Order: sequence, then structure tokens, then C-alpha cells
Amino acid sequence: MNTNSEGRLFLGLEDRVGKYHLAMYGFQHVFAMFVGIIIPPLIVAQAGGLSLIFGLTLLLAPLEMILSRFLAVIRHVFPPLSLDPL
Repeated sequence: MNTNSEGRLFLGLEDRVGKYHLAMYGFQHVFAMFVGIIIPPLIVAQAGGLSLIFGLTLLLAPLEMILSRFLAVIRHVFPPLSLDPL
């Protein structure tokens, strides 16, 4: 919980976030997801010896982005089954 110097919360439950903060939080989310999607395949490729094949290593980043988008669409079309009915 973030509090200011007077001990009150910055935002309450019903408060709206300003456009500047909303944009900064959006950029932070995009960059965090980008690092989480791109870096692991590159680390695995280097550990597995694929870093010697320069062209293949360069293709891993775009292929990972395409694969993650494709799997997100599949998950949206076919949602996972839930044992807890809503």
C-alpha cells in the first residue's frame, strides 16, 4: 500500500488514474512482458549452443512474439475449463 507523508493512500478504490500515469503503467507492462517473452528463449539458445548459429538466434525473438500472440488467440477462442462454475 502506498501512502503519502500524511498517511493517506494515494488512490482510493473509486479514484481514477490520470492519463500520464496510465500511459506510464502501460509502457511498464509492455516492457516487462517483452522482456519476459524474449529473454528466456535467448538464454536457452545460448546455453544449448545455438548462439553459434547467428541467424537462428536472431529469428528466435520474432518467432517467440508470433507464437505468444497465436497462443493468446487460441486461449481466447478456447478458454480453459473451470471446475468452479460462476
